[in-house]
Amino acid sequence: MTHPSDNFDGDPRRWRTDVPRKGFVLVDVIDLGREYAKCEMCGHTPVRYQHHVLHTERNVHLLVGCICAEKLTEDYSDTGPAATEKRLKSAAAKKALKQARRRQQLENIYWRKSKKGHWWAKIDGKLIVIVPSKRGETYRLCIDGEFGRRSYLTQEAAQEGARDWARAMIDWEEGLS
Repeated sequence: MTHPSDNFDGDPRRWRTDVPRKGFVLVDVIDLGREYAKCEMCGHTPVRYQHHVLHTERNVHLLVGCICAEKLTEDYSDTGPAATEKRLKSAAAKKALKQARRRQQLENIYWRKSKKGHWWAKIDGKLIVIVPSKRGETYRLCIDGEFGRRSYLTQEAAQEGARDWARAMIDWEEGLS
């Protein structure tokens, strides 16, 4: 069920009356990612891409949706709010596709055996070597020359540990953006 206030998409008849309706400039567009906000001008939700607009004469800052940003700034050009949001959406889609490809590649890792008998693979640009302990009872990962703290009972468990490490790195990088 939709709420009546969710269907007006920047309708000036629903705008706040305590701020000007023109004369704003676009300061920035913020991609909230998985979070959503409410347009401070018309109340529309959900807004993923917040447009920070500023009225320079009255020093009024608002975080609004795309339609309100276009109307407040009166900028419908290819550098305006809608075009900026479109570029951000395209970049987000490309990034999501790249991360999906990286995750898929984790399932198809090709492990090789070195001359010393250690199993190794390149995962996400990192050299990962499975090194047996001196007694040969457990295995550890060596990632780009640094040994991990975790020990594994089998070589297969160490390989899965390498995949888990790579997944964690992808998740961590995803969280940074």
